[in-house]
Amino acid sequence: MYQLKKFMNLMTMNFYILLACFIQFFMFILFIALSLAFFTLMERKILGIIHFRLGPNKLILKGLLQPMADAMKLITKSDKNISWSNKFFFIFSPVFMIAISFILWFIFPHYWVLFDNSYSILVLLIFFGFEIFSLIFSSWSSNSKYAMIGMVRAISQSISQEMVLSLVFIYFMWSMKSYRLESFLNISLWFLVINLPIFLVCLISFLAMVSRTPFDLTEGESELVSGYSVEYGGIMYTLIFLSETSQLIFSSSLYKSMYFLHMVYSPHNMSLHQM
Repeated sequence: MYQLKKFMNLMTMNFYILLACFIQFFMFILFIALSLAFFTLMERKILGIIHFRLGPNKLILKGLLQPMADAMKLITKSDKNISWSNKFFFIFSPVFMIAISFILWFIFPHYWVLFDNSYSILVLLIFFGFEIFSLIFSSWSSNSKYAMIGMVRAISQSISQEMVLSLVFIYFMWSMKSYRLESFLNISLWFLVINLPIFLVCLISFLAMVSRTPFDLTEGESELVSGYSVEYGGIMYTLIFLSETSQLIFSSSLYKSMYFLHMVYSPHNMSLHQM
């Protein structure tokens, strides 16, 4: 009887642990999705100010709910049924793309880090390399010359920036004697001053990774329309758009954590697990 009661208590405790992990995982995904939605609104507002336009301002509180309306419009649109495409890879590519972009957040050095390990920098580089496969699958399965040209440009650009970014991270791992992303929080200010050219190279590599100006060759509108995503629409295009935005926010947050958050944490030699 005592053994049965002990077993039931153990099962109850495991259930609550699993429930807490599920709630944490769900809240984490929800916060990422909300940040993606309102990041697009902020970007459109800033572009409107730069171009002396109003930007989105019709919905509640001067366009605050505009991302929700855009999401509903994209989700309710019907997907194109391309008879000459490879349907499995055509559908699999956006799903794989959004999955990789969300997995990157699980190893990001923050308080809610879900998959902590001693080789998080190497894991990060591996997932950076996986992202190019989604572009290859989507372009090849679309059976479009515009998508194929965009894929060729994306592969050449990705190889170039990944080689540079890998060398930068290898240098940091050698300098810090650590493979953990959290080690960036403990570096000193003088380390940043001495390695300022390396940080500028890393910034350029991140811009190339997210295909932002002047590295938007994969989606040259005047040449390739939308590049590898030219045949996508509806929910599939929504997944591609969310993955690109998630990658942009992740790259910005990672760069900020690497080069600026040390000013907050390093005076106390505090890591994220000691907060």
